[in-house]
Amino acid sequence: MCYIRGNALDYDGWAERKGLENWSYRDCLPYFRKAETRDIGANDYHGSDGPVHVTTSQPCANPLFGAMVEAGVQACRRAGVQAGYPRTDDLNGYRQEGFGPMDRTVTANGRRASTARGYLDHARERPNLIIVTHATTDRILFGGKRANGVAYLHGHASITAYARREVLLCGGAIASPQILQRSGVGPETAYHPSCSCAMGYDEMAVVDNEGRVHGVEGLRVVDASIMPRITTGNLNAPTIMLAEKIADRIRGRAALPRVDVPYFVANGAAARGMSARCDTGKADAGARRLTTWEPWDLPQREVKRRAAY
Repeated sequence: MCYIRGNALDYDGWAERKGLENWSYRDCLPYFRKAETRDIGANDYHGSDGPVHVTTSQPCANPLFGAMVEAGVQACRRAGVQAGYPRTDDLNGYRQEGFGPMDRTVTANGRRASTARGYLDHARERPNLIIVTHATTDRILFGGKRANGVAYLHGHASITAYARREVLLCGGAIASPQILQRSGVGPETAYHPSCSCAMGYDEMAVVDNEGRVHGVEGLRVVDASIMPRITTGNLNAPTIMLAEKIADRIRGRAALPRVDVPYFVANGAAARGMSARCDTGKADAGARRLTTWEPWDLPQREVKRRAAY
């Protein structure tokens, strides 16, 4: 139930890859806002009329909560951490780094605000929607190179369903590549919590910047597996954003306009043992681009050493 979008630079890192220029933080933020109803209201970073309810923890409601945040801030000061780890009021706002309250996908009544409640329940009565539960997807069906249906198991029966337009595969970072492989389509990559059907245009990319599987027609993947790089936080919020953004493309709608908001960058300082390179470019004052090491860039022994730091 943790609602953590990740760092703004995660998405700027996506946009640095060829063909993904429209996935920068400022391109993604409108879809984070669109999906969200925040209990304390909207601002430049948060929405107030989306299907997913987000509750902000209030340190004043529990003295131990406030004390824990303050202890973290004071511990960094005593350790002489020059760059800070200060108090931050919003981990999904201007600055992710620091100690502060964590947002949760919980309604005002204390009920979990899942995507099933926020999206599926509202669409349940549509005449063009049939929901089948306790079913297992077997494979995608093709007519030549075009995806035209799905074979699935329901009870002891094997059932086929055909699509007039597109097949949308949303099985997650483990099941989506597994289903593609059973259907005779890559990838041959290892499974991860995300990125196993990464979008992009290099030789390892599985889908394009709208989730369409390379080399075939009528088939998209829309889940955490298409992230080109894992985000710095939980995957629920980024996956909802990603689905909202691709949904506009499926419907033929123009993308929501990019928003011009400031966001924190650590001025090129190394963070948590990571080496960094800083590019000033044309960014806002104090908002420089930070490039950090990736595990696949280093020998395995060095990865283990840095991960243990």
